[in-house]
Amino acid sequence: MRYLLADIIRRYIEMTPPHPGRGVLGKLAWKLHPEEFEHELPTGVRIRVRLSDPVEIGYWTGTYDTDGEVAVFRSLICQGMTVVDIGANEGIYTLHSGLAVGSFGKVYAFEPVPDTYQRLLKHIRLNNTSNVLAFPFALADTEGVATFHLGKNSGEGSLFRVDTPRTITVRTLTLDSFLAEQRIEHVDIVKVDVEGAEMHVLRGMHGLLSRPGKPILMLEFCPSHLHAAGFTPSQLFDAIVTYGYRGHVIRKGQLVPVESVIEPVRSWLGSQLLDNYVFKPIRP
Repeated sequence: MRYLLADIIRRYIEMTPPHPGRGVLGKLAWKLHPEEFEHELPTGVRIRVRLSDPVEIGYWTGTYDTDGEVAVFRSLICQGMTVVDIGANEGIYTLHSGLAVGSFGKVYAFEPVPDTYQRLLKHIRLNNTSNVLAFPFALADTEGVATFHLGKNSGEGSLFRVDTPRTITVRTLTLDSFLAEQRIEHVDIVKVDVEGAEMHVLRGMHGLLSRPGKPILMLEFCPSHLHAAGFTPSQLFDAIVTYGYRGHVIRKGQLVPVESVIEPVRSWLGSQLLDNYVFKPIRP
């Protein structure tokens, strides 16, 4: 009976558009029958879904990718490329990258939250993406250790934004130092989604951005998250442009050129307004 009721709730969640009570229903279904299930996205990426996690519900139902961000990111990748995913969460961008770069490409993913990191590893194994390497570190502008504030859901933890009283200690390093240590000479694309620490990640990849053949960048811009770290979206945008980039905001699956930050329109999990920007190097 408990399984039947949980299945009814699951089908209801799958067939209805996002609404504030969906996360509550998911948690109820999980309590009735705490068993995750496998799901294959239309893109061929396979994931494991727990109805207790609103983020995983978003992956499963396709409501996480509200403006076609994943498709845009995927369109930037060619076989043989090297991709870096900073703030990989459970691996949606990582997994799409792994499939897209092929056997001659490489993907380096970073996720500092232990439980989320284990989910990332599980998804990498599930998709047989042997060209993906994952690391349990937080990238920033210094090397050492830092206090990391855990979020209410997976992928919402932050070095700066306090969402819950729960904290952990994480190792931090810069992308420049990682690339030097691993002897990685070229990177094609870097995706950054670090809940407010984007400016610090940017500072930690100064060397990469200063040399010829700089990578395409994709960053999440969430004003409230950036403010928690002491920065504004305009400061982050201008800092990137200074390295010789042209900015584009993602709107309905398209890259729209912009000269500065515009008002965000996307809301994830019903609370924070945000946008995803793609920065392409200005070729001489």
